[in-house]
Amino acid sequence: MFSPRLLLLLVHITAAAFLFGAGAGVARPVRRSLELGPKAILAAAEDLVRRGKMIGMSSMMTLFTGVMLLATRLEGFGKSPKNYHAALGLMLGAVVVSLVLVRPAAAGILAQAQKDPPDTQAIGGLVKRLAMGQGIMHVVWVVTLVLMLIRF
Repeated sequence: MFSPRLLLLLVHITAAAFLFGAGAGVARPVRRSLELGPKAILAAAEDLVRRGKMIGMSSMMTLFTGVMLLATRLEGFGKSPKNYHAALGLMLGAVVVSLVLVRPAAAGILAQAQKDPPDTQAIGGLVKRLAMGQGIMHVVWVVTLVLMLIRF
């Protein structure tokens, strides 16, 4: 039946998949809302921040379950395959990218959207930063996935 390790692995994979899916296309609704007016911009910005919170929780869940999976291996954390350690390092790098690039851009978009009238040029620049950050994080996600499937 289900072992605790298998359950932990299922939670890890689900949280990681959510990271990729929830982050896909986060900039597009905000970019489209710029054409639709202040109410649409505010609604898109609020949705962006809400989605960001869910992505953050999923990120921490992925990181936590990944460390737990490494710690529960029979040979221990130190003797785990090097690709797992590399993937953990990339995940920590993605958290830094999120904290430095993505979250401040999302907070800036919300702050600009709450102004009357919203500064659409500032929002446009922040949307570019947001899209760049999400692009970086998606590349890191794919590389991390590949590292989970190969052995050094």
